[in-house]
Amino acid sequence: MRMSNKILGRDGELAALATLVEGVSEGQGAVALVQGEAGVGRTRLTRETMVRARRSCAVAWSGAGTAPPGQSVGVSLIAQLADGTPRVPGRPAVPTADGDTEASRRQVTDVLRTAASAGPVALFVDDVHLADRSTCLLLDVLLRLTAEVPLLLVVTAMQESGTDTREPRAWHFLTARPEVRTITLGRLTDEAITEMLRLSLPTADAQLVGRMTNAARGNPRLATSMAWWSGQGGEPLMADLPTDELVRGRVTDCEHDGALAALALFARPVSAELLARATGHTDAVVSWVLERAEAARVVVRKGGEPGGAPTYELTHPLLGASALAVLDRPRLDRARTAVAHVVADRQHPETAAWTPAEVASLLVAANDVGDRAQDLCLEAALWCEAVEQFDDAFRFASHALRHSHRCPERVALLGVLGRSLMRRDRAGAADALHEAMTLADRLPSPGPYAQAVAEFVGVDVLAAGYDPEHVALLRGALERCPPGQTTTEAVLRALLAEAAYALDNGGRNAFAECRTLATRALRLIDESPCTATEKASVRFLAVKFHMAPHGWGTVRKVVDSFRAVSTPHTSVLGLPAATALCLATGSAAELASLETEFGALSGSRDPAARSAFDQVRAARALLAGQWDTLTALLPRLQPHWMTRNPEIAEATPAILAAIWRGHTGRPLPPAVERPEYQPLSPWLVDLAALGETTMAGAHGSGSTSPAAEQLSARLAHTPLPPEDGTWSTHLVLRARLAAITGDTVLARRACAELAPFEDQFAVFSWCVPFGPVGWYTAEALLMLGRAGGAYAANRSAEQASRRLGARVWTARCLTQRARLFRAEDPIGAEVAREEALSIAEELDLVGLFLEAQRLAPSGTGECRAPEQTQLSAREREVLRMIGLGLSNSQIATRMGLSVGTVERHCSGIYRKLRVRNRAQALSVAGNTESWPAA
Repeated sequence: MRMSNKILGRDGELAALATLVEGVSEGQGAVALVQGEAGVGRTRLTRETMVRARRSCAVAWSGAGTAPPGQSVGVSLIAQLADGTPRVPGRPAVPTADGDTEASRRQVTDVLRTAASAGPVALFVDDVHLADRSTCLLLDVLLRLTAEVPLLLVVTAMQESGTDTREPRAWHFLTARPEVRTITLGRLTDEAITEMLRLSLPTADAQLVGRMTNAARGNPRLATSMAWWSGQGGEPLMADLPTDELVRGRVTDCEHDGALAALALFARPVSAELLARATGHTDAVVSWVLERAEAARVVVRKGGEPGGAPTYELTHPLLGASALAVLDRPRLDRARTAVAHVVADRQHPETAAWTPAEVASLLVAANDVGDRAQDLCLEAALWCEAVEQFDDAFRFASHALRHSHRCPERVALLGVLGRSLMRRDRAGAADALHEAMTLADRLPSPGPYAQAVAEFVGVDVLAAGYDPEHVALLRGALERCPPGQTTTEAVLRALLAEAAYALDNGGRNAFAECRTLATRALRLIDESPCTATEKASVRFLAVKFHMAPHGWGTVRKVVDSFRAVSTPHTSVLGLPAATALCLATGSAAELASLETEFGALSGSRDPAARSAFDQVRAARALLAGQWDTLTALLPRLQPHWMTRNPEIAEATPAILAAIWRGHTGRPLPPAVERPEYQPLSPWLVDLAALGETTMAGAHGSGSTSPAAEQLSARLAHTPLPPEDGTWSTHLVLRARLAAITGDTVLARRACAELAPFEDQFAVFSWCVPFGPVGWYTAEALLMLGRAGGAYAANRSAEQASRRLGARVWTARCLTQRARLFRAEDPIGAEVAREEALSIAEELDLVGLFLEAQRLAPSGTGECRAPEQTQLSAREREVLRMIGLGLSNSQIATRMGLSVGTVERHCSGIYRKLRVRNRAQALSVAGNTESWPAA
């Protein structure tokens, strides 16, 4: 809010004072008395005149009741002239005498006479209605002095002296002197007040401005106070207001025994009848108060049509704050409690619109700790939790818990407290819910205990992870859960499935039992009449057991149910399932819309939500070959609650890094590598090694690495994995490894399992795209003598890659077709190779580029001498080794150079060949394998 500096509606008064200033500039002394009621603008008008007078006069200002300690008004004026008017010859000295003495006044007069004789002087004395006898005597002397020298004396006074006047009416001698020019300030017109408010609050609506204009009653200071209050958002700190006395005075003139304070606490239009109930006054007393307040424009009346009672509300919240400020704390607390209980009774139609939180807020402010107040705070806490106002839920539950001794109520309050703390203090939430579980175990009914166990385990897992005690608690609570408590049973089953899965080394052996529990939980929660938050939580826990090729139909139904929920907290729980479904079977447009749908998570206060969204962005960057984006995101990925299995959460960045190395053939930049990752379990180590080995083996080298042989031997007798979030990843890597090592037994088992899903992408966990299933199975099928099946798998993989916008995998599928089916379709193979070469060159996929280059028909790919001769001998050698697929560190080792030197040679090669990356350099240089070694 900006307060207007323009003085409105005072043109005539300003002109009159300007005439007096011009007169003193020409050597004519004068006296002016500016008077009016409090807040009408006396001081503002005088200040503006002083600013204008400063152009031609030496000026000084003092308040009659606000002179500095130890100084009279006269000494204060002389001190200002001495310090601030160097153009007065022989700067006047500050008098040494002070106090109520004739000598002091004579000394001040002599100094002012000397100063005015040297040039015009304008003195301003504010609020002379507060002046003491000594100041009035000084003013009488100064009045006579204006007839002798060019001295302008302007004084202001309030017409009604009020209770603060030290010597009532002592200043009235000024009004009886004919030489005094009296300027009386009346109230401003409503038009002037409205313009003032619009300048101060340019965005305020017309209704608000109209109500403030009406309440101001032509008083600009009151209008300014209301504008300030509105611009500050209604800060209830009356002590900060410069107009505290004026505003309070308006209210106290109409108040009677807290009636207006109660009206302020209602904070909405109420009838006189309801106000009488809340205050305990008779209808006649309340009507009398409201009539007086309405006449003073403190209260506005609404309605009152035939058949309906009128309602009343305060004209502006500032007046309500003033009504509350005049009450002492005990009376204010009693008023709050009375209003809260009248509303909570719900016996009047006007109370129906009040929310439980509004009622409880009054009780908390009044520090009411009675049994009924505790019940109302519990009701409010549960209501706030339902509408996801968790801070308020925590506040109300905490207030009630301080004095609650009833076991059932404490259990419920501790539950609200724990659930409200989940997002900011998981350890504190677990402590509160553990206490609730302990108390609930003492209750005769098993229902609260089963619910308390479900809530405690759900939070404790986030704080400390699963342990065997959780499984025991969940099984015991499931046995005690009453038959009709379907929501609690669904939560217990979903948590038990997850706990058993996590504790059994990734759920490798107990997956079937866990999936049965999760499926039952989904069925129960669909049938249960519970809240959207409870449904979302169970679906989030249970759907992971279906996030595999066999269960995408179930996942799609769950994702649709998540999207039907509008609240941010519940909809975000659908991110893992929606991402996995989109990566496996979706399109590039769906993936982009997914990023847009959950884009608000990038600015979330929850680091887990931000990290989960970054994983979605990293998956999309990996598919599109946006390496800079991927390397920027990888350091920001942290294990979080959306991936509840801690090992998989820890492995996700490592798996992404392995796929990066497999695609690009080079390690991540040192700043991106994460040595703090904890060691992974053997099955996750095998999976990461499988990914990197099979992708590295896709460059057509024709050799089998010892690592691949060892992995193949180890997997030959390993049973197939369960159908969990890593099933498709394990199977496709087995198929690819079988093709590299020639293991027909492994190939046959993997291809048989994957046959129905060749048009899908394999997804690890929920956010790591491992590649199209058909690409992994095509070579294994060809090895098994099923050429038609291999070709169909390759085409399905290409279509899935293009659909998802996965350019890296599109190039891989095209290169695979050029290598496997050149004899059957030479033209189609060459077209595929050329497109793959173009994509690899653009995305700097050196290994893939070299493979596609080697697949060129004979007679092409010869050395291009003009480009080669531009390079130095050392640069040609570096480029030749790049053509062999070596990384910078490997080149440095072979050539006996530092990595930095190799990087400088690469930069020189790019500059001379006018390219941006390795693949483009190899494209320009031609077949570097034919270059002689240095």
